Amino acid sequence: MEDGAAPGHGVEIYTRDDELVESVAAYLAAGFEANAAGVVIATPEHAEAIRAAAGASGTLIVADAEETLASLFEDGALSAQRFEQVVCGLLDEAQAATAGAPRAFGEMVDILRVRGEIDEAMALEELWEAERRRRPFSLLCSYRIDVFDPEMQTGLLPQICNVHSHVRPAHDLGRFNEAVGRALTEVLGKNVTRDIYYIVDRPLRARRVPVAQDALRWLVASFPAEAADVLTAARGYYERVEAA
Repeated sequence: MEDGAAPGHGVEIYTRDDELVESVAAYLAAGFEANAAGVVIATPEHAEAIRAAAGASGTLIVADAEETLASLFEDGALSAQRFEQVVCGLLDEAQAATAGAPRAFGEMVDILRVRGEIDEAMALEELWEAERRRRPFSLLCSYRIDVFDPEMQTGLLPQICNVHSHVRPAHDLGRFNEAVGRALTEVLGKNVTRDIYYIVDRPLRARRVPVAQDALRWLVASFPAEAADVLTAARGYYERVEAA
């Protein structure tokens, strides 16, 4: 998922607010250029920063993520009917404003993740996806998690990858790919690294999830002891370039 490209139902994994703001602003700005309105369901802090970074060249509809999320629950359960009323109402408003297919960004799923309500987060992802099959719009989600955490690689990250059409496991994908490849080679050697990439590099999966992320997921699941060293090294390489 390149900056500014329509992702279908994409997701960015991030660790810093400025990374998220940069990606979402580029995504929305590209939509403005195509005469598409934007819908942002975010925290007030993120929404303000995104609005400023995206510029005033297009229509942007903003909703508070906490308030919107609360409105989607009925009797303590996520309601498809409330989703239709509230979220689809925002999409309708965006579609009425411009001719292009709207671009939506939402972080309600990450609020649920922070609360530990993973099943609800995945259910909300499915509601978004069901609506995306019914009407033309693009969706970008975000999760603030540590991609170099082995527990994430075996727990939440595979679930996230399964419900999105495009996955960016780190803000700077090129740097992430380089860091993972370098760490694998350093810890396991060139031949083993080549074998791991051969195992996970399937064309259909590669188009959806970067092969470096699949390599980490497979390694953590198959050889957790070695994976710990690879993740530590990959984190070091990724953050070292960032700090340079």
